[in-house]
Amino acid sequence: MNKSMKQKRLIVFSAYPESAGELKTIFSTAEGSIRRRLENPPILRDGGWDLRTFDRAKIVCGEMIRVTFKEQSRIDLYQDGTLIFVARADDNFLGWIGTPGHPKIYSLTIVEVIYNFVNFYKLVLDDFKQKPYAIFIRVDLRNMHLAGLKSKLVSQPVTGIWTKEAPDNNETIIERFEVEDLDVGDIAHEIVKKIHLWFGFEKYQIPQYPEIESKLEVS
Repeated sequence: MNKSMKQKRLIVFSAYPESAGELKTIFSTAEGSIRRRLENPPILRDGGWDLRTFDRAKIVCGEMIRVTFKEQSRIDLYQDGTLIFVARADDNFLGWIGTPGHPKIYSLTIVEVIYNFVNFYKLVLDDFKQKPYAIFIRVDLRNMHLAGLKSKLVSQPVTGIWTKEAPDNNETIIERFEVEDLDVGDIAHEIVKKIHLWFGFEKYQIPQYPEIESKLEVS
């Protein structure tokens, strides 16, 4: 991550295997390789929040490939199967400016990005020489109190619209999931729930998106 990105409001999504592994096609340019899939990942809908960067994957230090989209996002995929997606959590990507000077992040943006991230990681799992038994999904929220202004998360379940401020500047959430019968929707909702709980939402204020999987389309 470059210096300018480190000084912005960020959400970082990471996925990695429980045990050490190795990908088969990370450095291949063949059609269908995980490198090509990173350049053209599955999406939920056009105009949504997803992993598309419209960039060609570059090999970095012989250990990973990278795609970037301006100053909005960056994705690194390592040979050992670690996937890291760094995204701006402000009006450049995941948030809007609502009340003057107070950045807002909407729950829909979070659930879409997480769903797209985990759905792509299923493709990464298929590229392992030996598929791991379990994976970890990690979320890092950084600089939520940047310049003395607290980021706000806006939740919009059927019961109403709720807004909470980030209780701290930084937070890390890590969850373990077994690979067998991996359900992308279940993982996305579990991570979304943990993020909302950190912001201080009651369970009834956390939205559910049961229709999200039915919208999946491949770009």
